[in-house]
Amino acid sequence: MLHDPSVEHARRIFAATTVWLPRVIIGLMILHTLVPVPAEILAFAAGMALGPFWGVVTIWVGAMWGAYFGFFLARTFGPPLLRRLVALQRLEHIQRHIKPMDIPILLAVRLVPVLSFNMLNFALGLTRITWWRFTWTTGVGIVPVTVLVVVFGAHLENWRVLILMTLAALVVCLGGSVVLHWRSGAFPPWRVSRQAAAKDGQRSH
Repeated sequence: MLHDPSVEHARRIFAATTVWLPRVIIGLMILHTLVPVPAEILAFAAGMALGPFWGVVTIWVGAMWGAYFGFFLARTFGPPLLRRLVALQRLEHIQRHIKPMDIPILLAVRLVPVLSFNMLNFALGLTRITWWRFTWTTGVGIVPVTVLVVVFGAHLENWRVLILMTLAALVVCLGGSVVLHWRSGAFPPWRVSRQAAAKDGQRSH
């Protein structure tokens, strides 16, 4: 690997480990709940080694198991355990975003990268959300970002695909942010600007 660090050489190495590599990636995704390892690295590796389809399947399964683990810890042990794992200020910040607990918010929060995946699982575990609603909103909500990151890793040598995935990621993140601000009670920036302009116009009259 050190003598030939190319993407193709990495793929050849990963190809020899396709039997056990998905299990390792899934295990690391679960461990990611407790250890701050960037999950994007695992998604890139899955895309390079397993291709777009099986890479997406592997990362999705691992992310779901990791989400279940975090949700279970929060629901079973509550704040006493979470104080040892995360900063409570960040947890409270996320709880303010998900307070309305409606379906659009539960889906949108999975599209905004600044909201930690693990923090969301912990925060939702402290609410009254059912296991079923947590399961399907998480499962659906993580699909866009999972697909984008894995496909990015599977096509590192194709600049056209990389540009397309980058633009798609920006659209997904922007869409999630708009829905999150709208449903949580905060207006999108352009709406705030229009309201401010309208108020100024009224004052001038």
